[in-house]
Amino acid sequence: MSDPKMPAGRYREMGLFLPAPTIGFSSLVKQQFRIEVDWLQYGCMAELRVDERLESMLGQEGTFKSAHPGSMVLYQLPHRVYDDGVLPFGVNVATEVAVKRWRTGDPAKGVRVGKAKEEQELAGELTNLIWGQALLSLAYSLIDDFKASATPNQLAGLLPIPTVRFVKSGLFRVTQAQPSKEKSKPSRQHQTYLIEERIGTAEAPAHFVKYIHNSSPSPRCLLGAEGDISEFLSFTQHAQFQKTNGLVYVSDYQGAAGLLTDPQIMTNPDVEGVLFGGGNAANAFSSFAAQHVCQKYCLALGLTMLPQQPAATESDHLQQSPFIVLQNQPQDHPVQDLDQHSTNKSIVSQGA
Repeated sequence: MSDPKMPAGRYREMGLFLPAPTIGFSSLVKQQFRIEVDWLQYGCMAELRVDERLESMLGQEGTFKSAHPGSMVLYQLPHRVYDDGVLPFGVNVATEVAVKRWRTGDPAKGVRVGKAKEEQELAGELTNLIWGQALLSLAYSLIDDFKASATPNQLAGLLPIPTVRFVKSGLFRVTQAQPSKEKSKPSRQHQTYLIEERIGTAEAPAHFVKYIHNSSPSPRCLLGAEGDISEFLSFTQHAQFQKTNGLVYVSDYQGAAGLLTDPQIMTNPDVEGVLFGGGNAANAFSSFAAQHVCQKYCLALGLTMLPQQPAATESDHLQQSPFIVLQNQPQDHPVQDLDQHSTNKSIVSQGA
């Protein structure tokens, strides 16, 4: 759709939107899931407006991606729906989004990879988001199971649990490119973007936080609600590691106010195949058990101490906790590990 009023660097495009499906962890494992980019089967008609000017970029340039402000309108319901029944992007309603592109080299030079390569890389990022949400849900299911059998006076029933999730997301592909005012640049036909719920708005930008880096399981020392989220996300790593028998967990947790983005899925070096991106650092995974430090969420929710860690009790960690326990009781319902005798090196779980 041509719009003569659009300045250089800002675009209004018609195309297809392919939403990320919500899939349980067990199903992801069985499929060894990677997003299937099938525009004809899963794409729905949509319009995207995006500001790709360097001065309008959202936050700092990432290692491989840049994020830009935009808005998107769906003109039909997606063929894939979300498990919670809530669409993040309204039909016939403009929704603020973060629009991400893949790049290489110096961001000031604006060097981009070819369209097919960019779509492939962004599909990999979308795959990470899908796995990240499934693994996060796995940790919440562990919490629900443990609290269901906990006694009223155990800390599990008294400790507030932060509510966090990954942004809803999908891919957008330009199918009706508007004529470019920048004659030296190639056509935007079939350009692909990664679309995410925007964290914050143009009127109220979010304070973006890196909760845990992918090179270390140590959470950032933060105060207030974001500090609680940081500690809780450290717990989810331990829970994921335990539920999958030491094969996979989420790292590079970042976002704001309970919304997360850009995860890295860390897998045991012995896991067959390559599912995830270059941030899947083998050295960081190998040192996870030794470097992870359990805190109030790990102890309150019955996680098993990792082999390299000294024995600890709930009271050890409550000394640094702002929560008061009416009566300390032993955790008599520890979460069971997976079959220790399994020799299958694929990712397995007790269930999602």
